[in-house]
Amino acid sequence: MDWLTTATATCACCGIRELCTARYVARVAAQFGGAWVCGLCSEAIKDEAARRGVGLELAARAHAEFVAAACGTGPAAHVVRALLQLLRNKKLIAAVPAAAGVLPPAAS
Repeated sequence: MDWLTTATATCACCGIRELCTARYVARVAAQFGGAWVCGLCSEAIKDEAARRGVGLELAARAHAEFVAAACGTGPAAHVVRALLQLLRNKKLIAAVPAAAGVLPPAAS
């Protein structure tokens, strides 16, 4: 495996996609039970683990449940998610705003 090869990784929690190296994806996934999570969700999971005094796996599950329960899945959420992804892809924004981290993944 070429560790410097880039690919699009999709966050297991919020569905945000990022262009990452294979090495980075493997390192992050190893921390979170094999699932890759974006930087925003990673920080939320670590905070949840520290606050509750639980391991990362339980904190990741709690965070994923929160994201699923707290977010709308209607057309407005879909449009916001699509626009944020477009802006990221065009490098018009450096990072997704915190509020966007709670949008659920787009339905396939």
